[in-house]
Amino acid sequence: MDKQELRQMLQSYGRALAENHLPLTFFVGGDVEFGRVDTLNQTEAGKVLKSILEDEASQTFNVDKEYIDELLLTYYLMLNTSVLIEHTAHGVATGVYQPTVVRGVFTLDEDEIRDMYKLHRMEVPDKAWKDLNNVANSIPTSYNMSKIKAVKLDWQRCKTTNPRALMNYDDGIHIIPTDVLVGYLDKLKETARTAILKITYKRVNTATREQYVTLNKDAINMIYKEDLRFANDFYEQCHPSTFLYHGVHTNVEALNGFWKVGDLGISRFSFNGGRHISLSRIMDIKLATQKDLSAIKRYVNVDLDSVLDIFAHYVTMLDAEGKDKVMRDLGSNDPDLIKFVQMQMTIFTTTYQKFLHDYMVNNQEWFKGYTGIKQSQYENSYNLSSSEIKFGSTAEIDF
Repeated sequence: MDKQELRQMLQSYGRALAENHLPLTFFVGGDVEFGRVDTLNQTEAGKVLKSILEDEASQTFNVDKEYIDELLLTYYLMLNTSVLIEHTAHGVATGVYQPTVVRGVFTLDEDEIRDMYKLHRMEVPDKAWKDLNNVANSIPTSYNMSKIKAVKLDWQRCKTTNPRALMNYDDGIHIIPTDVLVGYLDKLKETARTAILKITYKRVNTATREQYVTLNKDAINMIYKEDLRFANDFYEQCHPSTFLYHGVHTNVEALNGFWKVGDLGISRFSFNGGRHISLSRIMDIKLATQKDLSAIKRYVNVDLDSVLDIFAHYVTMLDAEGKDKVMRDLGSNDPDLIKFVQMQMTIFTTTYQKFLHDYMVNNQEWFKGYTGIKQSQYENSYNLSSSEIKFGSTAEIDF
């Protein structure tokens, strides 16, 4: 199998995972966070792909197939393409034990290095070849120590690095070929052009987040029909510039494992509606249903940035009984209720803004007349029947 065939096969595997709404995993070394599912070893397509890779690696390294492990397969892949390596570390800087993720794109392939510099219209510097030569000479030793050694590519800044520290394969490592990443994302984008996706994924702090995503202009206009200027800006944000990588249009964020999307349903009065979904921490993908539309539209016309100021205004007018009731409801032990809410908003940002908005709407006894709805800034609208957009059911899809 030549290099081009290998890359296309990896891209096809990524597309198959996305088409069947499965999480994106590949090689998982040791214990990792985020409850990842080992799709490579638990699906028929994954088992077939792994067997093919073992055959190819056996020929490349002249080693019997039964002795081919995932670390050696990683070296085989890096000789023919790039891989994203995510290392789950842990910190207690905030006083709370939580994971952090360090990631990078690594390769042993000369063509990958040339392509990166070509994208930036630069000649490959001697340092890059020196880095590759130094790394290549240390591969046998690194492999025998269960370590990963390769040239690190920084596509954004166009530079190579020969990392001093070696990564232990068995220590919280997650490895995904970049071709699998771009194939996976390419299929997700294809689906999102005609539908609204409901994606559930894990944040670095292991909290679960739901994100609605679409690249469909009519769907975006339907959600933000009171403000088409915002809708147009939102649509543009969903379509960052791309470059051609192994025959697929993608961007640097994708090679680093992220999908840059617009936060569908975000308040139209917010300054920045962008999100970066970690592709490797996706837990579930569904097509949004008609029922989901109400959840998507819930805060569109709410000026969330003014929620704190409005809350403070109402609180100053509460009597002692009312203030005590609100403090108990919000779980505050601080007599300075405004300070307490400010702190919660600093920690939980938009999530707490939405919570505070809902609390005031549902407690009109203390916040009489509050709706949070702000009048449209622009005199334009867009009417679209939701039947023009593909919606899904809640049925699971088998693979």
